[in-house]
Amino acid sequence: MNEIEAAVGQRVTALAAYWEVSDDPAALADTLERDPSPERMWTFLAAIGAEIPSRRAFGHAIRGLAVDGGRATALALHGEALRLSGERAVRTIEIVADRVVVDVHDTVATERTSGIQRVVRETVRRWRVTGRDMLLVRWTSDGRSLRTLSTDESDAIDQPRHMAGAVDGERVIVPARGVFVATELVAETWRARRLEGLGANPAIRVGAIGYDCVPLTSSETASSGIARQFPQYLQALGSADRIIAISEAAGTEFRGWRRMAASYRERVPRIGVVPLAAEIAPPSEADLADAVRVLGASPKRPLVLVVGSHEPRKNHLAVLEAARQLWAQGVDFRLCFIGATSWGSERFHDEVDELQRKGRPLVVVTAASDGLLAAAYSRATVSVFPSLHEGFGLPVVESLMLGTPVVTSGYGSMKEIVDAGGGGVLVDPRDDSSIADGIRRVLTDRTLRERLVAEARSRAPRSWDDYAAELWSRLVEDEAETVDA
Repeated sequence: MNEIEAAVGQRVTALAAYWEVSDDPAALADTLERDPSPERMWTFLAAIGAEIPSRRAFGHAIRGLAVDGGRATALALHGEALRLSGERAVRTIEIVADRVVVDVHDTVATERTSGIQRVVRETVRRWRVTGRDMLLVRWTSDGRSLRTLSTDESDAIDQPRHMAGAVDGERVIVPARGVFVATELVAETWRARRLEGLGANPAIRVGAIGYDCVPLTSSETASSGIARQFPQYLQALGSADRIIAISEAAGTEFRGWRRMAASYRERVPRIGVVPLAAEIAPPSEADLADAVRVLGASPKRPLVLVVGSHEPRKNHLAVLEAARQLWAQGVDFRLCFIGATSWGSERFHDEVDELQRKGRPLVVVTAASDGLLAAAYSRATVSVFPSLHEGFGLPVVESLMLGTPVVTSGYGSMKEIVDAGGGGVLVDPRDDSSIADGIRRVLTDRTLRERLVAEARSRAPRSWDDYAAELWSRLVEDEAETVDA
């Protein structure tokens, strides 16, 4: 028996044990002949091929059942497995049933802390601490199969690190029945196809966190790559059971997409909303000292803080123009940006360089610890977040939780946050003068500023513990009444 035959034999044994039949390809084929259900066909296809089948591959197998019957289809697929080559040919499987399988593919492979990565880490960390019965997985390097995390990858939930060169093991996971949770935005074609394939199994309930539909509704503010890929992600989500959006604004977007999807597909997911947490730890004295050193923050000069990556959607060019107007009018303040360089940020950096050459009080910090970020919010007189489109707007919440007023966009999730408890001035993000006026009002109107600070400090916090618990309930537990029909 060669290595491929041994691997296929192990898959047959695993599937036979799951189906409680004889350990023999013929017995599996007879079982599929007697019960050619979609669930059984999907499990056979995934197990014998050691991969998550795409919807197209699953559809082809279903047609084979209808034409050739279960026995002939099963034996043909078994023969194909013996003719495989490459890594997949020698993979063994573990069939998982009645478990919650959680995909954290991107998060455990990067040290970046984007908004999505932060949500995943904060949420999964709490699910793990509270003993939720779940299996964390990522995709194999060929993008065909699921596998469990290595020790280093599991640790990366708590301590982010770059995982270049992670090596796949020989055994992959076949989720035959249960819940599959897509915690991240799926931006790759191969991954979207496999997610759609998971949704094709009627015994697997797919749930997803819905961040936003920016690449669809505001494609001009998204990179060309994600704008092209996003429709495939939505196509995959069409096979999900439920999508839990991170804000009412994001929920409105997904409901709009669902209404459109209902015109061309029989099944569409249910949409619910669990607002993100509104929680940030206060800075230590050392953090506050770092803010003075790194940001140049001083009680003698107001600090205007802008948090977020420098991609076009964040609208940082408009903030620079608003700052120019205010400085020209004699309004004194120091402007600080905290955020990573992103696609389309070249012009932003060019304009920052020009303003710095002219001696304007302006600093850009591309990486900051949680403590330094909290200290920056605390030291700031006002934070500015005039994004053109956001699923939630974490910087708005974080600023308010530390008692710092916000100037932000007067619509969508940002308005939703301010309306829920005050503390902010709403502006038109597409009007530089409107942004400048909002900043000026907070900097120069002491009565307004004191009122906004009081409103911010009186807001009720919403913890990540609360968010994680409610999200688990809505995604995993069968509480259909809490999700829109």
